[in-house]
Amino acid sequence: MRGAGGADLGREAGDVLGQAVDQAPGGLRRSTVGAGQGEEEVRESGSSHARHLDVRSRGGRFDPVWCVTFHQRGDLRDVRCYGRIMSKAEIDQLTAEFFGAFDNRDGRGADVARLRRLMLPQGVIVSTAPAFTVYSVEEFIEPRERLLAPEGRLVGFSEWETSERTEIEGDVASRFGEYRKYGLFDGKPYEGVGTKTIQFVRTPEGWRITAFSWHDRA
Repeated sequence: MRGAGGADLGREAGDVLGQAVDQAPGGLRRSTVGAGQGEEEVRESGSSHARHLDVRSRGGRFDPVWCVTFHQRGDLRDVRCYGRIMSKAEIDQLTAEFFGAFDNRDGRGADVARLRRLMLPQGVIVSTAPAFTVYSVEEFIEPRERLLAPEGRLVGFSEWETSERTEIEGDVASRFGEYRKYGLFDGKPYEGVGTKTIQFVRTPEGWRITAFSWHDRA
């Protein structure tokens, strides 16, 4: 799979699927399957047990929907699906990198420039408070690089998600999350909570952010 941490995510999905097969009723045998173009179906049968494993990928991109149907002596015993495992894991990682872009604790400057890698160049950024403001990627990055530099006005700063809900449909995804932040602004404690929404699209290079907006609460 392409994108950050792709090999690890592939192994993770494979491990989860393998555990499900190993734990199936009736001691079903395990086999290894890779996702290819379009759809493929693999069937494995024993003398009294059968396993059906459907692996679906969209456009050849490695984003399978893992569905394992366990049969024992002809009777349906269990169905377990691991849909969108790999997309969700990649989006979680991308979101963690996004929040990490503003971290300047331990005296280091924040790596705000990484947003150029995490976002599409035409991405849109919106703040709803204290004033409604729309930024391009470059308009957003430049002042925050100064603000979060080692000699900037906001130091010891970080922000992190406290909850999130992510919905994925094909090659698009949306994340709605709550977050907290803390730092020192001009030497005084600066903290708050708020809500961020992040929109994603899957590109040939992996998932990228197309837009995000946030609303800080007092």
